[in-house]
Amino acid sequence: MVVATMGKKKDRPLVKVPKGKIGRMVFAGGQVAAALAAVRAVKDARSKGDRLAMLHGALTVAVVAVTAAVALRTVHESSAEVVDGEVVEPKMLTAGPGAN
Repeated sequence: MVVATMGKKKDRPLVKVPKGKIGRMVFAGGQVAAALAAVRAVKDARSKGDRLAMLHGALTVAVVAVTAAVALRTVHESSAEVVDGEVVEPKMLTAGPGAN
């Protein structure tokens, strides 16, 4: 089934990466923590000889790697975009009445 749209549909990224520096640091920290947890799970599974747990750990590592790659691509693409428009200077904040 094909659905006609009236306007242009903006492409949404697969991974929503925060725009702020702190948000990106938290996102990256979460990815690092997930990768370390997955590696630890694979090591534990290997020592126990549990093949299903090893498969789960390997798939988790792959998901974290793909998520990180897509996030890096999204960040790289968004930094390359140039927005056309006016440059607007911020207005000067004035002191309220009675602030002398």
